[in-house]
Amino acid sequence: MITIILVGFLILISIVSFILLRFLNKWISIKERSFLLDHYQEIISTFEQAKIIAYKKVWQEEIAVESVSGFNIKASKLKTTQNKYVRLVTQFCGPAIINDLELMHGSIDSLILFLISGFIAKLNEDEQLLRQTIVDGSLEDEGGEGKMFVSDLIGPTLPSSS
Repeated sequence: MITIILVGFLILISIVSFILLRFLNKWISIKERSFLLDHYQEIISTFEQAKIIAYKKVWQEEIAVESVSGFNIKASKLKTTQNKYVRLVTQFCGPAIINDLELMHGSIDSLILFLISGFIAKLNEDEQLLRQTIVDGSLEDEGGEGKMFVSDLIGPTLPSSS
């Protein structure tokens, strides 16, 4: 008889614990989302600044020379460059911002995919702008000497909100 009462009591405790844990998980999730909504502008601002700095650094160190000389970037170099860009953005943001962004995007994989697609789109846009500028001859002044540097070209065309 006592065994049946103890088993019933344990089942009741298990059911109550399960209900409380589900409620607690939901409450924590609501609090996390509330925090993200309250700090959305700061998170996105930090993220955008990190993307701009990382893009400029990757462009200057990895891509500018090939783009100015008219060479297309090889697939292996592009993959390495993408990885470097993602690594720099995550380092500049820090783990707290990355965790918040991961919650916003649903997973770290979708956040990385978002970063890579924005990077490739911006890279294509800047390469087209650079090639058009070179074709138009606007890199030279009247004396035939160069008047602009690659950094002059990428300054105003840094990544915007994606």
